Amino acid sequence: MRTLRKVVALLALGAAVLGLAQQTAWSPAVGAAAEGSASQAPDSPAANNPAPSNQAEGANPGTTDLVEVVEVSGLLDPVLADFVRSRINAANRAGLVALVLRLNSPGSVLTRADFQRLATELATSPVPVAIWVGPSSAQARGAAAQLVGLASPGGIASGARVGQAGEQLVDRERFGVLFGDAANQVRSAFVRFDDAESANLVPAATLGDFIIGLEGVATRSVQVEG
Repeated sequence: MRTLRKVVALLALGAAVLGLAQQTAWSPAVGAAAEGSASQAPDSPAANNPAPSNQAEGANPGTTDLVEVVEVSGLLDPVLADFVRSRINAANRAGLVALVLRLNSPGSVLTRADFQRLATELATSPVPVAIWVGPSSAQARGAAAQLVGLASPGGIASGARVGQAGEQLVDRERFGVLFGDAANQVRSAFVRFDDAESANLVPAATLGDFIIGLEGVATRSVQVEG
């Protein structure tokens, strides 16, 4: 007999690929998968004019048993930043348990002001915004690394790296020193899976491991033969 833990929460997987969002939802209670897709051009009004997430109206966090996972890949530019903010806003309207960004980014081309706006909305969102840097070989560099330090929480896969973050761009009095005791290391070098905890990051080999460890995500033990 083996004991496995399964996520009870309804899990939605999204992918931001070429400006499109594609989602698939599983309901463990019935053991069935319902597939669908929603496409949104990056220059659509919803993408370019999202309401700030910390001002979003809608259900309270955790009202649903839903965790949404969104892939964020590439340089953080205005289009990608608007997409992320729109997902944060939608997560708050829906009352999700959490929004998870699966991040792989070499940095940011946002202005300092635009980055600070994105970072503040992410860090102050009523629905927790978690960031997992993965899978293996993924990275979060520069300002993208600083987003990981602001996440609730930030995590890293085996073989991934977070660092070369540069000067902290968000207010230290409001948000503290990102990455704690490892701040100096992360500023100019990288942290990896084995030293993640020293930088206040969660080592999680897989996305599933990361989600199961999030606060508010229900799990149950299942006995299986073999």
